[in-house]
Amino acid sequence: MSDSIYSITLRNKKGEEIPLSIYEGKVVMIVNIATRCGFAPQLKKLEKIYQKYKDKGFVVIGIPTDDFAKQNPEDDEQTASICEINYGVSFPIYSKTHAKGINKHSLFKYLTSKSKNGKFCYPILWNYQKYLIDKQGKVRHLYFTVFSPDSFVVENHIKKLLAE
Repeated sequence: MSDSIYSITLRNKKGEEIPLSIYEGKVVMIVNIATRCGFAPQLKKLEKIYQKYKDKGFVVIGIPTDDFAKQNPEDDEQTASICEINYGVSFPIYSKTHAKGINKHSLFKYLTSKSKNGKFCYPILWNYQKYLIDKQGKVRHLYFTVFSPDSFVVENHIKKLLAE
């Protein structure tokens, strides 16, 4: 089992490898996003919860994927622009990557493997699957696509992890 997400890197829209260790000590929500998905309005809710708790040590990370019905055909710059203009997103949006299949990114391998994350063994079923990570980089909660990111339950989980 890996101790945390901190040994994993993501590529930003400029192509730079960013270590997730930059989020050490923060509560992080990782979400696989897609601009043309019917659940894309969740971006506004993700931004709302990000704005509410960002000054307390919470961050949302959006990771575009085109793995589910090709619902994010845009390149990284276009994706970030759509998220910002259409949904007011200011939280970090990383480079498009794979959440399933033979090219699955190491982050998604970690998030979907109990032997790696110590908690969950569920595949990513669709866009907008959400993972809540504690300050030590460990997966604590999983929310499937239909679960609203600004729900009472999610908000309580965030508050509890911020207080730990």
